[in-house]
Amino acid sequence: MATYSHKSIQLINSLSASERLEFQSFLDSGLYTTDPRLIKLFQVLSTTIQRNEIVDLQATFKYIEPTVAFSNQRMRDQLRRLTGLIHQFLAIKTLLKDQRALDM
Repeated sequence: MATYSHKSIQLINSLSASERLEFQSFLDSGLYTTDPRLIKLFQVLSTTIQRNEIVDLQATFKYIEPTVAFSNQRMRDQLRRLTGLIHQFLAIKTLLKDQRALDM
């Protein structure tokens, strides 16, 4: 398996298939982000990782922002925003799991 340098890519790689579907639903809900670029970014990264391919950041950037010239800083900003959403998702999931355990 290929290794990736950005934390969001590593986090997506560590999610199980069911967790990826849950995170996709989390994004699609519109409660945590309405930015379609982040939804596209997650979809591209998830698909690429599932295929066990190396992530091409320039091609990914061109897919999520087709009218803007590639900017490494802008791409890193998008990845950072996605990392924050993944952390938020995992925190909510942990809280819900803990709450279910307390309810029992």
